[in-house]
Amino acid sequence: MSVSKFLSSAARLNRRFRKSEDGGVTVEAAIWLPFWILFMIGIGEIALLFNGQAAALDVTQDVLRSYSIGDITSETEIKARIVKALASISDDVSVYFFMADGMATASVTVPASDLSGGFGIFSAMSGFDVTITTQQMREI
Repeated sequence: MSVSKFLSSAARLNRRFRKSEDGGVTVEAAIWLPFWILFMIGIGEIALLFNGQAAALDVTQDVLRSYSIGDITSETEIKARIVKALASISDDVSVYFFMADGMATASVTVPASDLSGGFGIFSAMSGFDVTITTQQMREI
């Protein structure tokens, strides 16, 4: 095979290769897939954060409801019950409680990284705290 025939057949193959679109989807998927996966992980992390926040709110409301009907009588017992109920979510729970004009108010602060299930994929959430505040009218 002569050099000119080889070069012309190589040029034909090169033209055919450049015009072919086979594998274009694969290349685009390889480019976009990491971004899509990070986006989905971010959505999951935020969903876990909101789920933890809802669980903390539910616990706080239940304890304040018990206080409002007289099942719990002291501020220390309120704080202890909230901390104990949220121990499965976080070890770093702080509770602030006060009573004013017949309205019991509890404010619970939990680190956002603990509420998101402890995966910690996005380290940006490690410096934030989530504060849940709820009120209940004293019924006694």
